Amino acid sequence: MGYENNPKKELERAVTALREDQPDQETMQAAGQRVWQRLGEEAQASKPVSVSESIHGCEDIRALLPEHRSGKLPTAKALLVADHLRECVACRKES
Repeated sequence: MGYENNPKKELERAVTALREDQPDQETMQAAGQRVWQRLGEEAQASKPVSVSESIHGCEDIRALLPEHRSGKLPTAKALLVADHLRECVACRKES
């Protein structure tokens, strides 16, 4: 039975392909630059950027996923989480 006859299998294949997709270096650098630009804009607008909690890797990102999904993270952290999810397949699978 081919994929054209089984939409569920075709969807699973497409989702797997998306999750395994790795962004190229140029895309990752552009995302990083957008994050720094946004952080700079917030700092200039006198919006305090919380540095009380540092993000040091996948474990910290995964701890923030529930708040990220619900839209409750501060903008700066949400941008950092989103950027990490673009480059980390393991965390993206958990999101």
